[in-house]
Amino acid sequence: MIYILEQRLQAQNISAEKSRKVISDVTKTMFNQQFVQELVKPQKLYNSESVREIFNKLAHSSIMKLSTASMDKLYDLMLMGFKHAIVECKQPQELLQVTLNHFDSIERLLAGGDAEPMDCLTHAITSMLEVSTKMGIYDYYLLRHKLACFFQDKNVKVSLFLTSGVQNRNDGSFVLSVGNICPYGFDSPGSVRYFSEQLPSESDKISHPLERCKVDESLNYLDTTKRSSKHGLNLYMQKDSNVSHAPQQTVVAPTDTKQAQTPEQKKSTQTHLELNYLASLIGGANSATKDDSKFKINLFPDNNAAETDANEASKSSDHEVITFDQKQAKSNALSGLMDEAESTSNNQDDDLLDLMDSAN
Repeated sequence: MIYILEQRLQAQNISAEKSRKVISDVTKTMFNQQFVQELVKPQKLYNSESVREIFNKLAHSSIMKLSTASMDKLYDLMLMGFKHAIVECKQPQELLQVTLNHFDSIERLLAGGDAEPMDCLTHAITSMLEVSTKMGIYDYYLLRHKLACFFQDKNVKVSLFLTSGVQNRNDGSFVLSVGNICPYGFDSPGSVRYFSEQLPSESDKISHPLERCKVDESLNYLDTTKRSSKHGLNLYMQKDSNVSHAPQQTVVAPTDTKQAQTPEQKKSTQTHLELNYLASLIGGANSATKDDSKFKINLFPDNNAAETDANEASKSSDHEVITFDQKQAKSNALSGLMDEAESTSNNQDDDLLDLMDSAN
């Protein structure tokens, strides 16, 4: 989320002062100490709808106000970017390195800014490392399994991945790279061990299609003092990455949220209580933002978004509206985003939103 916001604010020529303010406030809210303490507690993974609402409030925790279409596209990009990192992990323990890469990149973005966001980030890193030291191999496997289930039906096509050939154009699935490096702790394909009385007596090597893969003992993903994974880095800032830079229009297909819903994704009462508490923490973290300093931005401009911005602006004068005119691309594929964004919710969903809004 931070990666995309930073890149789009630059692309839209938002002033450096406002850009820093947005990144600083969103980061401060995202890594609020009470909020992080709740997130690191042992609990079930939130469903897609719940996560969407949380990030919606995080995105609006600063002086920036996003249109509905922009928030939809932002969320889709976040999902697909993280999904790509997950499926590229050679083993579950690499998720720790992905998280560390996230923290490192955000730390670089905050360098030279206010101390409060950096303090919040430092506390979040400490909390995450404390949790990771208590996790065994099975815990990491279970974590990746749960994340894989969450992202299973998320196949939004992103031009950043399409143009680089890492995503299939027909169904939006990712093309996995085999590579020539085996996961840490594994033997090279084709290795055979013979045991005598439960002890290894000798080893041998047989022909195997992937025998070119070698073991790199330096790739210890649980070593938090080193960075042994390239996944989780800011794709929009990498010069030598295998993934090329994205063009101005990034999302080429909307998310079908209705198809993605499963019976397991329906919220339980306990989940609502947890989310409502998280909502109050998010709202409390950004309650000091002044209304007169807010501005509205369409991160991914097109004709439909411009019309929507004009309609919303006529209803409210609380925000400075910034409109950008760019070349129109793939507007047909994006035309359904606004309708899909208007999903129905129950009373407990309203309670979640009310808590967030009332705290501001």
